[in-house]
Amino acid sequence: MLHLKLNRILLYLFVVLMPCIVFARDSELQALRETLLQEDTTTHYALSVPENDPRLKAIRKLRTIGSPEAVAILREFLTVDRVNCQQLKQHSLITLGNIGTRPAIESIRQFEAWSKKRFIKPPAFRFGEKDHAIYTFSPHQLTPLAKTTDEKNTTWAIFQWKCHSAVAEIWICKSLGDVLWSQPILLDLPGIPQFYPFSIKHRKWDDKCSFQIKKDSIKIVVDKQIWESRISDNLADLDKDGLPDLVEARLLTDPNNPDSDKDGLPDGKDSNPLTPRHSDNNDVTQIRQAVFSFLFATSNSQDALVIVGGADFARQEYYGFGGFVLRSPQSRDGFVNITGIKVELKSPDTATATISDWEGNLAASGHQAKLKKLHGKWVVVEFKMEWIS
Repeated sequence: MLHLKLNRILLYLFVVLMPCIVFARDSELQALRETLLQEDTTTHYALSVPENDPRLKAIRKLRTIGSPEAVAILREFLTVDRVNCQQLKQHSLITLGNIGTRPAIESIRQFEAWSKKRFIKPPAFRFGEKDHAIYTFSPHQLTPLAKTTDEKNTTWAIFQWKCHSAVAEIWICKSLGDVLWSQPILLDLPGIPQFYPFSIKHRKWDDKCSFQIKKDSIKIVVDKQIWESRISDNLADLDKDGLPDLVEARLLTDPNNPDSDKDGLPDGKDSNPLTPRHSDNNDVTQIRQAVFSFLFATSNSQDALVIVGGADFARQEYYGFGGFVLRSPQSRDGFVNITGIKVELKSPDTATATISDWEGNLAASGHQAKLKKLHGKWVVVEFKMEWIS
């Protein structure tokens, strides 16, 4: 009889308390989600995220919880454009790798699939901070040097950007409403003054400069000097591959061949336009891609990366970065150059990878990743910078 009463009491407590426990956990998860997904396009953490950062704390708490609901929040964080923190997204990938459940590993797969689409369908352009391809460099601040309206009352902006070149060049874009702009158009304007900032504050053109667009014509006046051009000339695409000839000259693709690497994809739709498709899908190539995704698919940069040399790692295509991934026999000044990805298999399901990069002068760094093969996929479970110059 006593045993029956105890069972009834326990059942009553379960029925009464369980909804409270579930509600408390749901409330905690919602608070963690709100912390992690708050819009932030300005925070830059230099080489590491401070331990007291609230979003880093949220990521670590989600790792402790480790439930499918916690995994879903991390996956959502990884696949939103409005939060531009490369290192926090890297922490999230490590967290999913350490949770290690099938839903966690599937979330990493979904992140990588999402990141591939950013090249084919890039988000509308915004002014503000633009990520450098690697987090060891501060983002660069893009703001219009001048604005104008055309005969249809459409607003246009002109600005300078080091996107596919070692030097800042002149670009234009037109407003799509509010803060969104069309994909920028590179202009060929030899000799125009440089205003690209190398300090915190962005230098703007002064009252002596003006910018006009009428139909296809562009007129820029700087200190009484005039530069004129035509939008159609700057968009000229001799081989009809989707890349303007001006851009092809910066990327070193062939402006006379729509498929520079002869892999069946036109250059404008090929994120690796100088690297033929490779058929290898062994552990080493999978590890290299996992490390590449960790380092560069977490960035919102649309610049170009350069894979250097003739070794196996340079003959492999890499996916997930928002800009072009180029192949070159030697490093190119002004770009992030990946000079090595050395993989060491420790066992059938554990490995390390050492990555080195070079950006010019004394700017270089080296990183090491530890990986595990979980549910058929190699994932990063630990990552650290080993050196920087």
